Amino acid sequence: MFAVQGSTPANKLKVISTLSCGRRPGAFQRPWLAEVYFRKDSTWERPNIMGVILSPRYILTPAHEYSIYSEFGVRVLFGEINHPHSVEDSYFANRTYRDVINAESEVHENFKLGVRRFNLGLLRLDTDVEFTDRIQPICLPDVRPEPPERFTILPDVVNGSSTVTRVDFGRCSSEWRRYGFHDRPEFSESHACVKLEREHDDCYGIEGSPLLGRFEDHGVERFVQYGFKYFGDCTDGLQIYTNVSFHLEWILERIRV
Repeated sequence: MFAVQGSTPANKLKVISTLSCGRRPGAFQRPWLAEVYFRKDSTWERPNIMGVILSPRYILTPAHEYSIYSEFGVRVLFGEINHPHSVEDSYFANRTYRDVINAESEVHENFKLGVRRFNLGLLRLDTDVEFTDRIQPICLPDVRPEPPERFTILPDVVNGSSTVTRVDFGRCSSEWRRYGFHDRPEFSESHACVKLEREHDDCYGIEGSPLLGRFEDHGVERFVQYGFKYFGDCTDGLQIYTNVSFHLEWILERIRV
């Protein structure tokens, strides 16, 4: 379910130092998240999607929103998760942000050909962002190829987190057919089906928000991103996440240059 695409064993991939990813200074902080804004007329609009920080220069986000809204400019805001949906230029004056280089941002080539299961893109920033306690990169599965049985997700736009467990993709397939998902090998490999452990948790999470595994690294809690939310809602507690492990080699080839 979380296999790395291609023939290269996960343990042969170049490993990011665990000293530089997946940390958070406080229990409720999420320093790997970034807000993505798109230029619209005289304001910046924020569709209900999330970006995740991979490196000082790259942000991972769903591709279709970028493809739709990127024509007039894209801007990424760091260190704040406030989720306003429309802001003026002055909003960014005293905040940490970077503009996206449209021509060098990567949308998966198969998605450009209309293959929806490759819905991922890398936004390339105009300059590197400096990491601080409020701004940190997430760990990718090459530092922890074996995923846990339980994952941490962000169930709503502001508060808290929830726990989900992996379930057979066929359960999602039967509930999500109206969105074009079917229980075929290509979808079960490139996506993951998870179910909320607590029925009362809000499952209307933000599209692009990460599916995280926690682990201890010499007494330090770290987080690994194994997926990101494909849709911003759920059906009967079931949610579909794009499988980052499946796309890991494609991601690493582009961010480690």
